[in-house]
Amino acid sequence: EDIDECSLPNICVFGTCHNLPGLFRCECEIGYELDRSGGNCTDVNECLDPTTCISGNCVNTPGSYTCDCPPDFELNPTRVGCVDTRSGNCYLDVRPRGDNGDTACSNEIGVGVSKASCCCSLGKAWGTPCELCPAVNTSEYKILCPGGEGFRPNPITVILE
Repeated sequence: EDIDECSLPNICVFGTCHNLPGLFRCECEIGYELDRSGGNCTDVNECLDPTTCISGNCVNTPGSYTCDCPPDFELNPTRVGCVDTRSGNCYLDVRPRGDNGDTACSNEIGVGVSKASCCCSLGKAWGTPCELCPAVNTSEYKILCPGGEGFRPNPITVILE
């Protein structure tokens, strides 16, 4: 005679239990995965995936996650990354100004553009006051310009860029 494992307590928590002859199957809710025992569902930590919450702070929650964006950034419509919403001017040249480490930007090549469209193409500095673009091959550059040199918008964040 078949035992209905689904009637036992603490079986298939955060999932749906299906009783079958001689065994049972557990289907987990979205945001949960089957544990090693096969009898319970545990939370998936979405924040372990580096493509979750790009340029933001990922906070794992039961069955889901939240993506907190830094100042001047907005969560993109697909909710998987933060986009710099500022627009500014793009400059081709940067040179030192004075002895205190200040820089002067010149040769404006774009007006009202995103930091990514400036710094991932020909730009050396962006914004007001102008700030240096990140150096190629730095982690900041790779986040801003995932396609490398030559502006190719980040497919995750392009909707707002």
